[in-house]
Amino acid sequence: MLKRLLLLLIFLAQGLLSLSQAKGGGSESVFEYVYPENEKIDSRGDGSSPELGRRKPIFTDAYKAFLDVRNAVKSGDYHLGREILDELWAKYPRGNEVWKTIKVYRKRRQLPDTTDFAAKPFYVNLIFYDDIINWRLQNNVLHRKAKEQLNIVLILVKENQLTVIPEGEKTETYISKLDPAIQADDYRAIREGFSDFDEIMFYLTEGRYNIKLTIVEHPTPTTSTVRYTKGQKEVMNSWPDQRRDLSAQYSDLYDADWSFFMYPFSDEQYYPLDAAVGRLVSGGVGACLIGTVEKFLYSRTPPHPPLSSDERISWITAWLVHEYMHHVYKLYRHLNLETKPHCYFDRNTWPKDFEGFWHLDYYTESIKKRILLPGEVRFHKKVKRRK
Repeated sequence: MLKRLLLLLIFLAQGLLSLSQAKGGGSESVFEYVYPENEKIDSRGDGSSPELGRRKPIFTDAYKAFLDVRNAVKSGDYHLGREILDELWAKYPRGNEVWKTIKVYRKRRQLPDTTDFAAKPFYVNLIFYDDIINWRLQNNVLHRKAKEQLNIVLILVKENQLTVIPEGEKTETYISKLDPAIQADDYRAIREGFSDFDEIMFYLTEGRYNIKLTIVEHPTPTTSTVRYTKGQKEVMNSWPDQRRDLSAQYSDLYDADWSFFMYPFSDEQYYPLDAAVGRLVSGGVGACLIGTVEKFLYSRTPPHPPLSSDERISWITAWLVHEYMHHVYKLYRHLNLETKPHCYFDRNTWPKDFEGFWHLDYYTESIKKRILLPGEVRFHKKVKRRK
């Protein structure tokens, strides 16, 4: 209690809006949500679907299986989930390169595909649900609600000021403000984005933890700077300068096991700047997970329409898993699962007993065949914050 009080005083001394207002009805808002989902989220999403165009059978079959297996697991019917996946793998084997063919048909002059289901639609959800169902049935783990929670604090920045400095040219400042769509229906977009990730964390911790989200809106503007030379294509990042300090402070205040720093970066500003720089990295993982608010709201393909629930659950799960596995591999550094950043993108570097063709297969293989082996320190003992 004393530690939290001291942290509140530090925030005030730094000129930030008092965090005590967050719990007393002030201008800063705090929202807490504990998984598994309650009735506020339908496991099939909100019922809306984007214009799918003409798709290959593998896409439509995988989409149906994705929806049906999620429904089965969320309902606790793991035998039904097993049947659904067995039928899918019989047609399109797991880990087979046939999954590279999941894409839209395109014809000349046809409008581009504006959907955003991840690079390999539904694949990460399906292979994790495959392992989750196997683990549940083999160990007779039929409950979905754990006795404890893994605490994740999400820091939602209300405004970010980006200073762009092209060498030898006029400096410009761009201001992005929090899109109110992220707040809609008790932050539904965020809750959906973490829905399948909670199932994965329950499996990784062997039923010890569900996720507890604490969403905090940070009212004071943050700042980012991008310097580049026109005509030279570079890889830059737009991460706010205050991300480390704010992540540490909010993590201490809310006793977080992991933190996620989310800042606004409007598509109207991001995409032109991304094209000018070469590649502008807006998210990643370091001291905390970093990403833009827009990532949870809009398709990355022009003209960037709003994501449907199903798109969001598919691709945000893939992104969260990708970033979180960096953290997992650091916890198990002695296993040499990531000796260099993204070394597993090269299939030739994989251990001989790993199956599959894509780095998402590597994640599930490393969990089953290394991290959750009987002789290893259990993940649930490593993942909680040390006090």
